[in-house]
Amino acid sequence: MRRQRFQNKVATGRFVLPVALLTAAACWTTVILLHTNAMREADWPLWLQGIGSRLPQGIFLPLAGFALHVLASILLINLNNVFTIIRIRTSLQSFFYLLLAAALPSLYGVIPGLLAGLCFLTAIYLLFGSYRQEKSSGALFNSFAFAGIASLFVPQSLLLIPLLWIGASSFQSLNLKSLFASLLGFALPWWMLLSYAVLTETTQEFFSQLFDETVLFRPLGYGFDPWMVLPLGLLFLLFAASTLHCFLSEYEDKIRTRSYLHFLMLFGIYLFVGICLQPYLLTAFSSLLLMVVSLLAAHLFALTSSRWSNFFFVIILIGILSIFIFHVWML
Repeated sequence: MRRQRFQNKVATGRFVLPVALLTAAACWTTVILLHTNAMREADWPLWLQGIGSRLPQGIFLPLAGFALHVLASILLINLNNVFTIIRIRTSLQSFFYLLLAAALPSLYGVIPGLLAGLCFLTAIYLLFGSYRQEKSSGALFNSFAFAGIASLFVPQSLLLIPLLWIGASSFQSLNLKSLFASLLGFALPWWMLLSYAVLTETTQEFFSQLFDETVLFRPLGYGFDPWMVLPLGLLFLLFAASTLHCFLSEYEDKIRTRSYLHFLMLFGIYLFVGICLQPYLLTAFSSLLLMVVSLLAAHLFALTSSRWSNFFFVIILIGILSIFIFHVWML
């Protein structure tokens, strides 16, 4: 019988999620009280700028961000429970997600990126559900519709669309009919926005967003800020260790689970490469990156029980705390 180490107690603990929620709430409260005006607020898309300008300023956006992060943590638990990505019931993925999100005060008020992350998480959930379905058109239509909604909040999300087709192909759910369904699903939100623009006589703003804001490639290193180095370094270390564990222990997982994990690993690599080449994308894709890394990290720490993995778990927690302290000091 394996010894119950600290990481295993956390992975199987009943109060892990409440502790993470309280810790994240404490971090949010600290930052809001000390540095309300120093937090970064992402640019809203043109079609949302009017709504964004009418929202209460100050602490509203950070509080709304906290609520969206909590919703994402709940969806992560449901994703694991439905598709058994981790062989045990655990809240460790939400534990990591909330702590990592709390450690980045600069991104507390980035509402468009959070909404896009939630839409893509829903798209991935629907995509996983299409695994080896003979009639997968409905699932892919819905999945790509949510991806299309994400692109309305963050136009650069268009860069992630090919990954969904790669995933559908690896899940053996992509055929000619489902391909057309995915195209229709992705186009649906844009058609609805165009209809709204025609009715309100704001087609100029619509095409401005479509052609001006959807600049997918900027100069290499565009938007780089020194504060990005530490969180990206920690996230990549956690991602690399989790990916290595998935490859070494994949024989213990079902074929279906391996396919899900391989897709998440590909998604993570794609995000890291994109953010390293275009650092400004970190603001837009931070929530989605945290989701992917948290799922893979939970798979690592929930299914291992060695002295080294326990040591690595403690180091990661210390690293998250250090990043939070550093960012509060920098603010």
